[in-house]
Amino acid sequence: MVPATTEEEQYFVTAPPSRLVESSYLLFFISNILHHMAAVREICGSLMSLSKLQHASPSQLPFLRTMTSKIFVKGLAFSTTEDKLAEAFSQYGKVLKADIVLNRAKTRSKGFGYVTFAKEEDAQKAQIGMNRKILHGRVLYVDMEPPDKHKKSISEGATDS
Repeated sequence: MVPATTEEEQYFVTAPPSRLVESSYLLFFISNILHHMAAVREICGSLMSLSKLQHASPSQLPFLRTMTSKIFVKGLAFSTTEDKLAEAFSQYGKVLKADIVLNRAKTRSKGFGYVTFAKEEDAQKAQIGMNRKILHGRVLYVDMEPPDKHKKSISEGATDS
């Protein structure tokens, strides 16, 4: 038998075999925890450094897709088409897509839609520039995200008894 030099080595030399098995499982478990903690620290560090970036393209931040270039537009005239909507918002940047939500039964506009820009900065400029402006005789209300019906019903106290 080789003489032990540290307390830990002394324990493994003198401990019964059943204790050695328990200890090896415990060491394996602790090793895995430390490995996962290091991975979490690395991810948190990456997120912190990315949050400091002022202008990062969406391709550089694939896991931060909540930063969107899509804006919500309500107050649209029933005569407004997707092409006219895209044209009106194109003064603020490259419009990738303009969608108007239609009533299924009547196949006409519900009076709101979405405009998607190539860059988030353009969407923010459009939100500021087009909010409360008149388009086709109607006042537009532009926001970066649509109202959440679920939040609205909770805040009103949903008194359906």
